[in-house]
Amino acid sequence: MPKNRLQKLAAAAVLSLMLMPAQFVHAFEAVTDPTSQLIDNVAQAGSMDLSLDIDVETASDQTEQPVKLHLDVNAVSDFDHNAVFDLGFSTTDQHGAFYETSGSMIVASDTVYFSGNDDVWYFLESEATATISDEENIEASTENFKASLQDLFDRGVIEYETESVDFIENKLTLRYAYEINDDRLVDYLVDSGVLSADEAEDSRAAFADNLTAGGYFWVDTVNLLPVKLTLDVSVKSSETSYTNVYTTVIFNSFNEAVEIDESVGAVDLMNYEMDESQTMVLTSLETTVSNMDTDGDGVTDGDEQTIWFSNPFSADSDADGYLDKTEVVNGYNPNGNGKLDSDRDGLVDYNEMTIHWSDRFNPDTDGDSYLDGLEIANGYDPNGPGRW
Repeated sequence: MPKNRLQKLAAAAVLSLMLMPAQFVHAFEAVTDPTSQLIDNVAQAGSMDLSLDIDVETASDQTEQPVKLHLDVNAVSDFDHNAVFDLGFSTTDQHGAFYETSGSMIVASDTVYFSGNDDVWYFLESEATATISDEENIEASTENFKASLQDLFDRGVIEYETESVDFIENKLTLRYAYEINDDRLVDYLVDSGVLSADEAEDSRAAFADNLTAGGYFWVDTVNLLPVKLTLDVSVKSSETSYTNVYTTVIFNSFNEAVEIDESVGAVDLMNYEMDESQTMVLTSLETTVSNMDTDGDGVTDGDEQTIWFSNPFSADSDADGYLDKTEVVNGYNPNGNGKLDSDRDGLVDYNEMTIHWSDRFNPDTDGDSYLDGLEIANGYDPNGPGRW
């Protein structure tokens, strides 16, 4: 550990001893190994007030320019049946158009209230909300949260080290740098039943080449509670095909009373119709997810799942030595042998989609009794009468 880092840690310990002698032991625990006590303190907190910011930028060879999303959330919850959320969302789509929307949500008893840009409140009655607030379920969820998070640290999925001493919000904090170990994460997902053995190898290869994830967290040395957390995730297959996600969480307070004012005169949410702006936001979210290229094979995850039915976690789905994109653009099947001609009309799917604009699932797109491939071979238009 560098000398200046040791000096900062020593200064933190001395300062903690001078300012808060009764809490010095906790400060020392935070220096050595904060995770166990920190996780327990968060799990036992009666309420939480936090601010969350998420920025996403994603691009692929198929987009004119990167799609950018920003989400900010201010939330107060008592982890029972009371919570208030204020949300803001903005996006720049793949054509450069900008959209934004905002809203609020209140959870109270067995009713959830929503309000959008129009400032009109809507409600949705939910038995699930009441069930979630059941004490036994809350206790079970809390224990599962503690066990899962502690397991991630214990197994080295999340690796961290102490970096420096900072003052944040008038609190003496220790800053820790952490990163997610790709290989151990895959092992954890296999043991948890999330991934099969075959999927694990594909994921391991994809993560090793393309994924980096890590950030910082700050711990209050007095109360051993988190003050701030950052997480940067990058999935990059090339200079023009990538997804970056930047997340910042600020924990404003713990264990303060949560007061909920339920909306009077709210309208049943079932009668609510989304406006154009909110519809565009949801569309942009779908675009962001589908434009990711997790395995770096040049084919977006969305196209792999909906068009080619190949594996988004494997750059070579059929393991024949050719990248999925190489096979696709040359008319071959990324999932097996031979050309990919779904309707067997003599035209490979990729050419039907990108050159001829004919239906790759219909051998006679214009219904004139001639196969599309035959029409193309003789210079005719497979989409209508006449020649090209």
